[in-house]
Amino acid sequence: MPSVSVGVVRPQGRKSHNGDRDMTDEKLYGVHPVLEALQEERRRIGKIFIAQRRGAEVQRIIALAARRGIPVVTVERVQLQQLLGHGAHQGVVALVEPHVYTPWTEIVAYVTTRP
Repeated sequence: MPSVSVGVVRPQGRKSHNGDRDMTDEKLYGVHPVLEALQEERRRIGKIFIAQRRGAEVQRIIALAARRGIPVVTVERVQLQQLLGHGAHQGVVALVEPHVYTPWTEIVAYVTTRP
């Protein structure tokens, strides 16, 4: 079963296209988390699923995705629920690359070596 945190579902890992490391596509869901990810442009977004194309924020998601060349697919709400395993998605789900965190040991080493 995938692990769930606020606005993100992390499925089990798989090999990257070059086969050198494990990776997972995270499912980022909700209007504001997806809009923020589009605006920040820090993470690769592979595809966005939208249940309804109404509302100013959803239209902004569609416009930003088009500008970045990210496919937007219209689906039924039930399909989003099946994809996530719950219904708290606000009609928007994005497949994004995993967020990479700096290991704690590197942070400690950096802080302790600074003058």
